[in-house]
Amino acid sequence: MPAQARPGNLAFSPSDFLSTLEGELNSAKFLAKNFFIACILSLILLLGRNVNLSLYTQLLLCFLLIVLGGRHFVRGFKKEIRARKGALNTLVSLSVWSAFFLGAYAVFAPETIPEAYRNFYAPFIVETILLITLGQYLEIHFKNFYRENLQSLKRKIPRFARLSKDGNEFFTPRLEVRPQDEIIVKKGEEIPVDGLAQNGGIVDEFLLNDRKALSPKTKNSKVCAGSFVQSPSLSISANGGDSLFALMISSIVKNSSNKFEKESAIDLIASWTAALSIVSAAGISIFWALEAPSHRMFLALSSLASLWILACPPALTLAKPLAIFFGLGKMSKDGIRLLNANIISRASKIDTLLFDKTGVLTEGNLEVVSSSLLGESREEFLSAALAALQNSPHLSAQAAAHYARNLGAKPLPAPESLESIPGKGIILKGKAGEIRAGNLSWLKESGCQLPTLPPFPPEEIISFIGIARDLRLLGYFTIKDSLRPRAKETVEKIKEMGITPILVSGDRNQSTHHLAEKVGLHHVFSEVSPEEKTAIISRLKSEGKKVAVLASSFYDAEALSLADIGLCWESGNAISKSAADITVANTDLSQILKALQWTRSLEKVIRQNILLSFLPSLFLIPIGCGFFYQRHGLLLSNPQAVAAGLFGLAAIIINSIRRKIDA
Repeated sequence: MPAQARPGNLAFSPSDFLSTLEGELNSAKFLAKNFFIACILSLILLLGRNVNLSLYTQLLLCFLLIVLGGRHFVRGFKKEIRARKGALNTLVSLSVWSAFFLGAYAVFAPETIPEAYRNFYAPFIVETILLITLGQYLEIHFKNFYRENLQSLKRKIPRFARLSKDGNEFFTPRLEVRPQDEIIVKKGEEIPVDGLAQNGGIVDEFLLNDRKALSPKTKNSKVCAGSFVQSPSLSISANGGDSLFALMISSIVKNSSNKFEKESAIDLIASWTAALSIVSAAGISIFWALEAPSHRMFLALSSLASLWILACPPALTLAKPLAIFFGLGKMSKDGIRLLNANIISRASKIDTLLFDKTGVLTEGNLEVVSSSLLGESREEFLSAALAALQNSPHLSAQAAAHYARNLGAKPLPAPESLESIPGKGIILKGKAGEIRAGNLSWLKESGCQLPTLPPFPPEEIISFIGIARDLRLLGYFTIKDSLRPRAKETVEKIKEMGITPILVSGDRNQSTHHLAEKVGLHHVFSEVSPEEKTAIISRLKSEGKKVAVLASSFYDAEALSLADIGLCWESGNAISKSAADITVANTDLSQILKALQWTRSLEKVIRQNILLSFLPSLFLIPIGCGFFYQRHGLLLSNPQAVAAGLFGLAAIIINSIRRKIDA
């Protein structure tokens, strides 16, 4: 083996993005550590106030609380200053340091302040640092749930391959495997590269299907990375380069990286609030310094600090985490799981929804209504169908295999190899020859002569599965599905939300368009492969559309990650569920409607919560500015600042709990 590693052909390595995820996990640990320090110092400070701890000691504890328990704000403030863009850290720093220096002014120069206004803002500093830090930690925690999904996805790619060379076996990095290198995979191990089997064996392709799928392999049979060997060992001649499985995961991670918010709504609001508070506080301070009839310096400093204190509601960063926390419990009761909290801000912008028909618009209880024999032997036709379809996860294939079994089909000898062609069919090779089972258009492309199909009433949802041996069509099954009772009503509700529903199906053109017309769909793509589905999404996004996609197979995982919001059935493929943003338990389009309604509801609650966090502070701004001082002797006090934060927190909790949807 060469000493230097050979790079793979990935245009984007999962590690490029996932390395940043490690930083986020470390950030969560850093926040947790700071929160613990802040809790200890806050406890000492508040208990010290009750035992008449000296003001100098309290001031020292406040200083330690800010620089140790709130050091993430100090670091963030420095970064924002260097970037010349104030955001949350700037807002928090202005608030707590204003409270600290106003308290220090009261401690070191009490004679310049009226006795009634010698405020020491220790409780407010405690409240602000603890609540803001808790909110930041919870938000990172919700984000990291999706990040951990991506990390677990990355871990599904084997890092090493067992290379056999000159009679010796040793491990080598997967990306260093060359074409025609011999790779040995033992029982229970995952195949690390795509290639051709060099001996007989059985592999389980459950990661590439929706359920356990044992596939026999013989010499020169195609094997795919992501499969697990079930026989004692399997020798593989590697194709070289990266596998379809690794490229798929790389694509998922790359697409998913675009779903993380570059700037949250809270950061954006904090940025504007910081700028506004700096300008307004400076203006009010200058006014009192020049125009106040008495205590000019005190009023100028007090109004400056008070506005900066009120500009940062302590409950601000809890607006989103609390909405999500209470929303997740309600969504789970409807069988909906939110995996990626980052997509909530996209919910109201979704204007296009792509989905398939089988099991979504239809019941998914497929039934074979007839079988048409084109060859000479019905027994040959049924046995070939059973052999090819009995292990397929596709609903149509399962229905046809069940039908053949009930008619007494005799199983063929164990096949030598079996290959699944996504969206098309299955190729089985053995002593009985090459058997192909799949949609009729694919069989026609393969060279089979197709008969004229009998007409069916337009209202019937009909599909066909053809069976061929050595490119000779033996017959086909006619499979019927039934429309869900509320399918048309659900499609209309989706339209009422301002979303354009688009039917994207791999089924034949005639049946797909008949169904679309029946439920009121005007945008239809039929006989679509997974690659074409991804291309459709890319085209829609290039036109400025905000796209949600419902899919559940391994080959749809890239489409799910590419969409603005990816939705997957809970019963879907494991890789697809990791690529999705939302999973839904019940395979019914009405549940997808409910999932979209929930995400929009959460987005609305977050916006309301942000407003509610500011509301108590807004009422106190005239007092903080000193407008009521001359006549009524009113200025902002520590109890008022603390109460404003608590009222804001209570309002956020109540608003998050009460939220419901009508679905």
